[in-house]
Amino acid sequence: MFNRISLAIATVGLGLTLMGGAWAETPAKKPAGDKAASHVTMGDKSWVAKMNKGGAMEVALSQLASTKGASAKVKEFAKHMVTDHSKANAELKTLADKKGIKVDKIDTKADSDYKKLSALAAG
Repeated sequence: MFNRISLAIATVGLGLTLMGGAWAETPAKKPAGDKAASHVTMGDKSWVAKMNKGGAMEVALSQLASTKGASAKVKEFAKHMVTDHSKANAELKTLADKKGIKVDKIDTKADSDYKKLSALAAG
């Protein structure tokens, strides 16, 4: 339930941010003739990048928990996290694409937190 609420809040926040936001920032460079990207600020791009990385890490760590978790409840919850956050990540990418914001692929296995937890799970 908490994750669905967090997802809803993040989705609404992204929508509000990308629709014009309340921040007065210099608009990011926009491709010529691209109306969708015309109201995107550097803050929007930064927020999308942070959400993209966070979402990718949540999915990767949940996948780790779904296979290495000690209890059935942990594994079941982790599978729900993978499903829910994968969907949220796809929605973020779709919206970012519409706004002309590049979403990078995240190498989650290179992340130091992932490496630490993966090592703990193996031991």
